Amino acid sequence: MSNGIYMDFSDLVKGANAFTTLSKEIEDGIDDILTANAIEIEAGAKQRAPVDNGTLRESISTNKTERLVKAINVNVDYAAYMEFGTGVYAAQYVGSLPEDWKAEAAKFRGEGLRQVNITPRPYLYPAYEAQRKQDRKSTRLNSSHSSVSRMPSSA
Repeated sequence: MSNGIYMDFSDLVKGANAFTTLSKEIEDGIDDILTANAIEIEAGAKQRAPVDNGTLRESISTNKTERLVKAINVNVDYAAYMEFGTGVYAAQYVGSLPEDWKAEAAKFRGEGLRQVNITPRPYLYPAYEAQRKQDRKSTRLNSSHSSVSRMPSSA
C-alpha cells in the first residue's frame, strides 16, 4: 500500500468522453437537418422561379460545404430584381417582408438609377417560408410523439 491519497477519476473521464461523442452526434444530426432543409428550399425556389430561358432556375444551388451553415445561392445578376421587384412594386412587396429580408432587399435599391417598375416574382422567400412552416409542423408532430416525459412540477 502506498502513502498518500489515491482517487480514481476514470469514470469521470469515461463520462466526459461519452458526452463529447453525444455532442458530436447531436451536431451531426443538426447538420443533416440543415442540409435537408436547404435542399428543400432550393427545390422550392427552382419550382417557383420565373422561367424565360431557364437561366435563373439553373443558377439556384445550395452550398452545403460548411458545417452547420447552409446557403442557397442564386448566381445571376438579376436574381434580386426578380425576387423583390423594382420601383413602386418593390416598395409595396418589400414592406411585407420580415426585417432581415428587408435589409437584404435594400442592398438592391438602385438609388440614382433610372426608374424601372418590375413586378416582384418571388421564388426564394416563398420557398423559405414553405420549408419553415413544414419544419415547424414536423417538429410539432415529432414532439407530440416523443417518448421524453416532463417531470411533474412541485408546487
